[in-house]
Amino acid sequence: METAKIDKTSQSKEKLQQILASIYSFLDKGTKKNVFHKNTVAKKKARLASYLRISS
Repeated sequence: METAKIDKTSQSKEKLQQILASIYSFLDKGTKKNVFHKNTVAKKKARLASYLRISS
């Protein structure tokens, strides 16, 4: 995520979106299998999204 602060090209933003989607998928699968609590996952996803909004 440090690259987002340095390189603000559209290519790096696309790559970050792909990474974010895979993280969301991982967290959602963990919630579905009762590994993570749904509120914890929602909080983590919101924090990740806000971090990317700030750094972009």
